[in-house]
Amino acid sequence: ALGESSAVSSRPANSTMLLHSARTLYDDGVLLRNGLSLHKLAPGGFAGMTQTNADRLGVGDGDTVSVNGVNLPVRVDDSLQDGVVHVPFNQPGVPSVGAGLNVDVQVVREGDES
Repeated sequence: ALGESSAVSSRPANSTMLLHSARTLYDDGVLLRNGLSLHKLAPGGFAGMTQTNADRLGVGDGDTVSVNGVNLPVRVDDSLQDGVVHVPFNQPGVPSVGAGLNVDVQVVREGDES
């Protein structure tokens, strides 16, 4: 329900979150991929989450999490809702994290990245 935080506050370091995947102005589309100056404007992949969720996972900006098996840097964004992870759609060099609503978010510790 709106305003409740008990479900979020009990999240472990590895968590199931709701996926928000949306296009950005610049992505890995054919026109941009082949454009000499525009392809550099794509933001790349990241896992956006609120500071509250980042704190509960024990991560901060630039740390790495795995979203459904895809390693991405964390970007703290308090415009999102708690319990939501934002992964931009169609970014260069980033495989799909899937189309499901719920995704696994796991902390990747140094030395675990492969």
